[in-house]
Amino acid sequence: MSTYTAPPYTAPWFLRNGFAMTVYFAWVASRNWRSRTVNPEPSYTDHIFTGSIFVTIYFILAKPDHSPCKVTIIGTYGITGDIDNQWFLRIL
Repeated sequence: MSTYTAPPYTAPWFLRNGFAMTVYFAWVASRNWRSRTVNPEPSYTDHIFTGSIFVTIYFILAKPDHSPCKVTIIGTYGITGDIDNQWFLRIL
């Protein structure tokens, strides 16, 4: 019985350098990510969660319609962040 082994991934030449990769994602991918996604962006619902010692945590829930997925991803973007400028979290 033979098993398939995928070839190792090789990034495009312009993404093999850490600095170039950072610049690419900061300046290129952040501007055209919407045109490269397959599925439409889900709608967001605001929620307030009460944590330890009654500390409230504001979060935004995005669940696609008819999603069979039972996984939860919690993405944080800092105390002063905003979902509008955190495109990478929106892709998740």
